Amino acid sequence: MTRLESLVTLNMVPEIGSVRLNKLLGFFSKPEAILKAPREKLVSVCGIGAKIADKIISLGKIGPKRELDSARRAGLRIMTIDDQDYPQNLKNIIDPPIVLYVKGALKQEDAFGIAIVGSRQASFYGLSCAEDFATRLSERGFTIISGMARGIDTRAHRGALKSAGRTVVVI
Repeated sequence: MTRLESLVTLNMVPEIGSVRLNKLLGFFSKPEAILKAPREKLVSVCGIGAKIADKIISLGKIGPKRELDSARRAGLRIMTIDDQDYPQNLKNIIDPPIVLYVKGALKQEDAFGIAIVGSRQASFYGLSCAEDFATRLSERGFTIISGMARGIDTRAHRGALKSAGRTVVVI
C-alpha cells in the first residue's frame, strides 16, 4: 500500500484526526507501518485504545479501494500534506487535515482568502453584512471561504459571486 493509500485509509477512521495521526506517526514513522502494526503496539500509543486499534486493523485489511474509486467517480482529487500544492495556509495551522478531497482547482490567489461563517438563522442585518463584506473583499482580490451552509455562509458566497470573485467551499 502506498503512502497516499495508507493516509486515506487512516482518514477513514472517524476517531483519527491530525492529533492522533501525529502521535501514531511519531511512534511508527510511516503510515504504512501503522496499518501493519499489531493491536498491542497500536494500543501502546497514547490516545489509541482498543476500539480505535481494532478499526485501524479492520480498515487496513479492507484498504481504500472503494474510497478512492468513489472519489474518482465524483471527480475529486485527493491530496495530503505531503503534496506540493497542499495549501500553505493549512500547513501553518496547529492540526492540519490529514487528507483533502478537492473538486475544482486550488489557485495561488486562494492564499489571500478570508473565511466568513456564521449562523444559519441570522438576522436580516447579519445576512446583509455578510454579503456586503464578501462583495467588497472579493472586489479587492480576496477569495471568500465558507462552509456553504444556509444563512451567513450562503450570503457570503453570493456576495463574492456578485462581484465575479472567487469562492472556496469547505465541507
